[in-house]
Amino acid sequence: MKRLKGLPRGKTVSAPIAGPADINAGIQAAIGGLVIAWANAESVFLALLQLLMKETERTAGIVWYSLRTTQARLDLVTKLARERFEDGRLAKEIEERVNLFKGPSGTRNFFCHATYGYAENMQLSTVHGVSLAQDGSPLRFTNKWLDLAAMNEIGSATVDLINLNADLWETVERVETELGVQREERPQLPPDAPLGREIDPPIGREPRHQDPPDPSAE
Repeated sequence: MKRLKGLPRGKTVSAPIAGPADINAGIQAAIGGLVIAWANAESVFLALLQLLMKETERTAGIVWYSLRTTQARLDLVTKLARERFEDGRLAKEIEERVNLFKGPSGTRNFFCHATYGYAENMQLSTVHGVSLAQDGSPLRFTNKWLDLAAMNEIGSATVDLINLNADLWETVERVETELGVQREERPQLPPDAPLGREIDPPIGREPRHQDPPDPSAE
């Protein structure tokens, strides 16, 4: 794993924060952590695809990125697992991992594709998401406060993804053994990499009241 240039170890890296940084920085860091944990977990399914195809990393990557949605990619991994292992233990294990990925994926999708609102003091206050519905009105609107409940939802999904990432790598190793193929070793942080400092969520400071927008007016 190569360290990116321009990010010196042990020094502070600044980032633009609109509004009160003591509140908004924690919210933005939490959402960013969710995005990173989700992307890393998804990438392990690509490793599984390479093993199940018994192909090179580049060939598996071409197939993976030719599928335009995560759902299509996971469906392919599940089907190949059933074909390789004939609905045996490993096929069921991979299907369980896929199902565990779907829960926090919904949280990630909501917070990544939503629109954010600010209170009068520019504190991040509300989040508004839109999804397609199968019945009734074709659009479904979801409005949430960016309060402690939302932060707990984000944090819980992030922890689930981090734990799933470790479990997925164990599955990768079992598939390697079963199929007699070998990928690159699991990525590791360099031994001298500093541990990150946790950013606490906002505590005891709720956003000023702000009515979420009326969907019918949009």
